[in-house]
Amino acid sequence: MKKKYIAYTANKKNTLKNSYKKLRINKIPIIKMNQIHSNIIHTITTVPNKILTTIPNTDGLITNLKHVGLAIKFADCMPIIIQAHHYLCILHAGRKGTQTKIVSKAIQHLKTLTQKDNHFHIWLGPHICNTCYEIDPIKKTTFSMLKKTISQLKSELDLSKNKLIINTECTHISPNYHSYRGNNKTKKRNYIICYQH
Repeated sequence: MKKKYIAYTANKKNTLKNSYKKLRINKIPIIKMNQIHSNIIHTITTVPNKILTTIPNTDGLITNLKHVGLAIKFADCMPIIIQAHHYLCILHAGRKGTQTKIVSKAIQHLKTLTQKDNHFHIWLGPHICNTCYEIDPIKKTTFSMLKKTISQLKSELDLSKNKLIINTECTHISPNYHSYRGNNKTKKRNYIICYQH
C-alpha cells in the first residue's frame, strides 16, 4: 500500500514550466490527454519516442511502465491517482465522467490487470466542493463529486484493505488553484504529472 510514484503539481503557486523542467532533467517523457469529460480510459503499453505525447479523446490513462509521466489538467474537476501494484492510473473525473462511472470502470480494469483487489493506493485531488458546485440555481441543486466517487470506490473495493487519501481543498475557494467557476471561466488550468519509479 506504499506509494510508488512521484507527482508534480502545477497551480497558481507553481508553474507548469517548472514541472516540465524537472521532468526533462530526469528524461521523463510525458503523456497527456485531450480530455472530453468522458469515462474513456486508455492503456499505455509502450514508451513514447517523443518528449510530449497527447492521447486524443480520453479522461484516464493506465500504465505499468516506469519513468513515463502521465499528465492530467483540471480546474474544478477531480484529479485522481491510483497506484495498483505495478500499475499507475490517472483520471479526470468531472460531473459527466463521474456520472458515467469512470472510477468504477478504472477500478474494474485495474482489478483485471492485477488480479487483486487490495493494497491499492488511491488519491483524490482538490476539486470544487458540493457546496460551491451548484448545477441548478432555481432548485438550488448541488453535485458532490467526492460523495459519488467514494460510492463507486466502495462498490468495487473494500476500503479497509486499501489506502484512500482525500485532498479536501475546494478549487473554487482555495487561493492555490485555478477555478473555472471561481475565476470567471478562466482558461488557466492546474496540472498533475506523475510517474512510477
